[in-house]
Amino acid sequence: MTKKDEQKDITESLEYIIANMATKDDVAFLENKFEDRFNGLESRITAVENNVSKIPNLENKINDIYNMLDNSTAKIVEDEMERASLGYKIERHDGWIKTIAKEVNVELAEA
Repeated sequence: MTKKDEQKDITESLEYIIANMATKDDVAFLENKFEDRFNGLESRITAVENNVSKIPNLENKINDIYNMLDNSTAKIVEDEMERASLGYKIERHDGWIKTIAKEVNVELAEA
């Protein structure tokens, strides 16, 4: 690349930067937009906090919900274990029935 080409590239790059550079007015506009959004968000958060604080015994109610979920989960786990145990018990009974049927010469129908 020649020196003239390098100067042309630099000039084009600078022109592009200058053409797309934000002005003080652009920055001020963005600052105002951000401030408006932040203030709106802050007021909504404050409103939510105020509404939540109006709910009596909220923490106790949430703890009660967690306890109900824990109890339900424990029951589900217990039921799953019982089902597995019953499945194994049925398999053993099936084996015993087949053994007894064979000993007494009874033909069982396949299911």
